[in-house]
Amino acid sequence: MRAVVFLVLSLFLLTASQLLAQPALVVFDGNEERKIQANEIAYLAESDSIRSVDLAQVYYNRDQFTINTRPDLNLGIAKDNYWVAFRLQANIANAATYFVNLANPRLNEVNIFILKKNKFSPVTRLGDNFPFSKREINTNDFTFPIQFTPQEIIIVFLHIKHKGNTLQVPISIVNLNGLLNSVEGDYLFTGMISGIFLITFFFGIFFLFNTKDILFLYYSGYILSACTWMWTTEGFAFQYLWPNSPELATRLGPGVSAVSACFFMANCMQFSKPYDLASRYRKIIFGVFYLLILWASTPFIPFIPITEQTMSIYLSVYFTANIIIAALLFLYLIKLSIKHQVILYYLAAVVVTIISSVVVVLRGSGVINPPFSTSTIMSTAYVAELILMTFGITRQFYIYRQEKEFALQENINQQKSINEKIILTQRAERERIGRELHDDIGPRLTHITLMSEAANRELPVASPSAKELKEITAASRKIVSNMSEIVWSMSPESRSLKNLLAYLREQLNQLLEYTSLDYQIIFEEGETDREMEHSQLRTILLVTKEIVNNAVKHSGAKKITITCSVQKTHLQFEIDDDGIGIDLTAKVAGHGLKNIRTRIEEVKGEITIESTKQKGVRITYSVPYRS
Repeated sequence: MRAVVFLVLSLFLLTASQLLAQPALVVFDGNEERKIQANEIAYLAESDSIRSVDLAQVYYNRDQFTINTRPDLNLGIAKDNYWVAFRLQANIANAATYFVNLANPRLNEVNIFILKKNKFSPVTRLGDNFPFSKREINTNDFTFPIQFTPQEIIIVFLHIKHKGNTLQVPISIVNLNGLLNSVEGDYLFTGMISGIFLITFFFGIFFLFNTKDILFLYYSGYILSACTWMWTTEGFAFQYLWPNSPELATRLGPGVSAVSACFFMANCMQFSKPYDLASRYRKIIFGVFYLLILWASTPFIPFIPITEQTMSIYLSVYFTANIIIAALLFLYLIKLSIKHQVILYYLAAVVVTIISSVVVVLRGSGVINPPFSTSTIMSTAYVAELILMTFGITRQFYIYRQEKEFALQENINQQKSINEKIILTQRAERERIGRELHDDIGPRLTHITLMSEAANRELPVASPSAKELKEITAASRKIVSNMSEIVWSMSPESRSLKNLLAYLREQLNQLLEYTSLDYQIIFEEGETDREMEHSQLRTILLVTKEIVNNAVKHSGAKKITITCSVQKTHLQFEIDDDGIGIDLTAKVAGHGLKNIRTRIEEVKGEITIESTKQKGVRITYSVPYRS
């Protein structure tokens, strides 16, 4: 009985050992893409000393390969030189060529062998240690063809030499159409993400040049580094930018990732600067930030070799620092967002960073197996972060513009209030001066006029002093008349066109009433609620009375017409007489007209003088309203 149990147990252990050592057979029907699962892949754990395919076959035949249990083919960080094996069978009717795709564009070197009927034959050598043009299949991933016959079992051996990155190699077998669809999908996804990066990059550069705000420098730097990382990780940089620089391709992946984290952190800190300038928390974060900048430059130092040990240390420190920075930023932005809701956009971007980093770490350790590659997860996270930051910057700019407009409006209101006070003060001062002129100086001048008239009556007509007293009387009367006009023009009520035209009509009637002229005053009605400046009122009164007075004294006219029309932008006068006309070339006439023209131009008006000998004079002038 014990012998039977021992025999059964031995057979079970032997079978289990074979199951663990031999990968499951991958059967492909030739139509759809067939992804090779974890338990269908085996790898050689002690591979550093095994360089030849013959020795690898010996280990395989001894069942010393280990069945993979992690998602895809993910053996950790910075692995260097190992063997992978899997078995393929095409369930087809006729011989055909299919393609094995290693969905990782970042492999330094892969030597591919197939075992058919116990005979090894090399297929090809791939990797970014070789020029891109040497690939058999011109795609960003590593793809090679295999010729299948019906029901034939083929064992594929991959000798992978790789440094500096987490190895994630989803392996699949596909026909030509499936390969083209896969390549098209990769290029379409990368093209869409690149388009978003390109648009937002130029958006940042535009605002950088227009605002000179360093925030947009960090914003644009983050976009550029994220885009470079994506192109490097997806293999397009090696395909298009540096196809013959494998060293650069190896260094840029982890290096640009750290640079991108630096720009992201700088962007967050600059965005929050208006709300916190010098807190202790901010100083601590900047201390970590400066250390990260120094560490991010490590892969770009030429004399530091890219080895398993150096890259393992670099990535471990970078991942640790990145987690610390994300946690610090999260706590810092939460504190600021309590008072400033616009910070929530950047807080959400930090949350996306934390979630994507955790997913990548869990995926790499085999805890979870999402249906997306690390590059897809990170690229999507970059775009989400970028969108959130763009919304945050846009919202902050909108708030800033509102505050600026509010401050500008406040300044305008204050200036308006000051101007109103000045105007009221000026008006009060004019009223005071007008009262002084009317109540004090006016009566004194009138008294002088009356005294000169009384003295003139007591003197003989032939007395030499009589002529002088008459001149004093005439001058004092003129001063009284002019002062009356000044007092009127300084009155606040006199600013309206209605009062101006009424006062001017009264003055013209007094001037023409006792002359022999046939006169006509035509003042058209219009928008008489408009106002004019004191200087304009004074000019209109003086110019109009002077022109009419000159016509009365010198023109010999029998008829004079004064017309005023109220236009939309100006007040227009036209004065016609049928007198002897004016010689515009005469010095005396020219001097008087020059004074009139100067007065009109001083108030930004226009004047036109037309005269024909013995046919009278027409003077047209206009004065604009107060703006």
